Amino acid sequence: MFRKFFLFCTVLMILLTGCSALDHDSKEELAESFIEAVIDDDQQAVWEGFSPETQSRLITMFGDDEERAKAETLRAMREGLQRKYGQEDLEDLAGNDELFQQAVSDLAAAGNFVEIDGEWFIGLPAGE
Repeated sequence: MFRKFFLFCTVLMILLTGCSALDHDSKEELAESFIEAVIDDDQQAVWEGFSPETQSRLITMFGDDEERAKAETLRAMREGLQRKYGQEDLEDLAGNDELFQQAVSDLAAAGNFVEIDGEWFIGLPAGE
């Protein structure tokens, strides 16, 4: 009985606290944790990096199929990092501090960020 209760409390705690790997406290922290999520192939964390409006737009772009939108968005992000930074294996990007920080700086400088209720998200530029 105690084991079931402990399991129930653990699951409830995870649901209530969320399990996002992203840091939404600032643009820079979001950019860093977002790049890490892309490198880690963490589809859910990458998806949570986008604003709700951007998520809706992405879902629409992929025929109102949310799972396809999540998968294709992560795939495109991974391919973009590989191409831009010349890294076939994104783990090499993670292991190169200078290149990793460049990727974070590039995203923070070029990203279209929005603040919602004190948390930062990535948005799509208008018209895309």
